Amino acid sequence: MKFASVEQLAKIEIIVQFMALVRCLFEYFRLKSVRGGALTTAAVDPFIAGGLIAALGAWIAVVCYFLRWYKTVIGVAGGTVVLLFGYRFYFMR
Repeated sequence: MKFASVEQLAKIEIIVQFMALVRCLFEYFRLKSVRGGALTTAAVDPFIAGGLIAALGAWIAVVCYFLRWYKTVIGVAGGTVVLLFGYRFYFMR
């Protein structure tokens, strides 16, 4: 059984980060359909901050990927996911 190379893992991690970004951004549309006209900025603010965290992490990972720092990409992606989980459970109670 052949395992993925470091470069392939870096590609997978970047895809995971962009999926997290899309999930954060589409939460606005879910809330809009559930709450309708009663949707306030305060309800959407945490998801905007989560989207910014995911976007910044994805941007750093892509830059590191083009610099061929594949292990750094994996670390940045893992750190971004951990940060998003921490943000979710600490600030979005």
